[in-house]
Amino acid sequence: MKNKSLNDKGFSLIELIVAVLIMAIIAGAAIFAYSSLFATEIKAASLRVTDCMKQAKTNAMALANDLRSAGTYYETDIYAKFYVSDDSQYISICSGTGLDTDTVLFDNKVGDGVRTQFCKVKPSGDLEPVNENDSDKVFVYFKKSTGGIAGFKVVSASGGTSRYLSSELKVIKVSNEAKSKSLNVIMVDITGRCYIDE
Repeated sequence: MKNKSLNDKGFSLIELIVAVLIMAIIAGAAIFAYSSLFATEIKAASLRVTDCMKQAKTNAMALANDLRSAGTYYETDIYAKFYVSDDSQYISICSGTGLDTDTVLFDNKVGDGVRTQFCKVKPSGDLEPVNENDSDKVFVYFKKSTGGIAGFKVVSASGGTSRYLSSELKVIKVSNEAKSKSLNVIMVDITGRCYIDE
């Protein structure tokens, strides 16, 4: 059997276990902080969505004129337009009849890599998005008299248009697909109020 000399170097088993435990604690804290950062990013984007909807409602009540009958609701000349440009979600508060030539009163960036989907709520409670593609534009119209949501229009990239009553779409799903986080913004059609469902 060899005798240990005082010059032999190495770590004991206990020292190795302690070092591994310290590294595991630091890694766990970093992963938690990283995950919390993305949750905060989606929360901030959801707050921007609710603020923009409130801004559109206020402008519609103050400035809008009922222009024409569009099926079962009246479109006003102030509306919120949700669209994606350069991989970022935007909400514009516009004045006009829903064309690309309309005057933009405010243009708000919701976030990079953030997406909004307007959803129907199925009887099972599941959400069914009505705007599946990034190229779809969603228009939200408000009633001048009450500020309630008058209706929705979805325009696809191919030019197809779908209209929805205010009672049909109840949820705006705000998500970041790359990070698989999402929050739902609930729309109250009668008052036009929006809030985050956490």
